[in-house]
Amino acid sequence: MIDSIKFLKIRGSIQIMEQIDDEITSLTTTIIDIDSDNNIFNVYNPIYKNRIYTISREKKYEFRYVDEKTGIYSFEGKVLKRYKENSLYILEIEFLGNIKKIQRREFFRINIIKNLIIKEPIDDEFRNSLKMIELKDKIKFSTVTYSLKDISGGGLGFYSKDKFKLGTILIANLNLGLNNLEILGEIVRVIDISDSET
Repeated sequence: MIDSIKFLKIRGSIQIMEQIDDEITSLTTTIIDIDSDNNIFNVYNPIYKNRIYTISREKKYEFRYVDEKTGIYSFEGKVLKRYKENSLYILEIEFLGNIKKIQRREFFRINIIKNLIIKEPIDDEFRNSLKMIELKDKIKFSTVTYSLKDISGGGLGFYSKDKFKLGTILIANLNLGLNNLEILGEIVRVIDISDSET
């Protein structure tokens, strides 16, 4: 049984599950620091609808973390404090346990053929998730169109001739019928298509 946060990784993507407008919504953010001795970790304050979302202190939240090797984990945690550092809003979170392993089949994957527009900041100064959202109208981006491979509850995949580095933060624009989605994401897996089954 896992009773600590040693399975978490810095720069790993993590979701905070929150009830918004009568629906359970996953607020995705990034782990920036881990104190495994005290079961405490820090994340950027998540964004919801292009705004910094207010996470309540001392309230228990469900967190979901994907480890590419061992699977998807759900556990409880609470925010000990919120603070600002270098214009970034950060949450300090205490791991409370009650960890469960979620089967990957719960995250169904849809194969879909669509164009996906990927935007990356030209200036390295803005390669940070919160600054990218807050200042996106002022940032100069390089924009490239790729072919979307599939979508699942845990993310999306796309084909690229360009080699992306793990941990790269980017903005993806996707049109699905009447909905134009703008997604802040992080590259967590890169597969050589010659080594894959597709």
